[in-house]
Amino acid sequence: MVRSDQERILTCFLEYADTTVTVHDQLHQREGDSWRLRVSNYSKLRLSPQWVVERLSSLGLTARRATVAGGMIRITAQRLRGA
Repeated sequence: MVRSDQERILTCFLEYADTTVTVHDQLHQREGDSWRLRVSNYSKLRLSPQWVVERLSSLGLTARRATVAGGMIRITAQRLRGA
């Protein structure tokens, strides 16, 4: 379970492939005395953090990579002055 309250329960899980991640969402929502289930999914590209940093740098940006809570990777980029 990802998130819930008295009226909603949202469950999300990820399905990894070589170049994509499929995100699956299941939303249970209370409607009166019953629950309604809504299901959706969508694909996201899996990009190597190193590739992203190199690409940003090749475009004249200063890129910084940091590992944050849960092992996620955050990449920030800034345009160089005068560029």
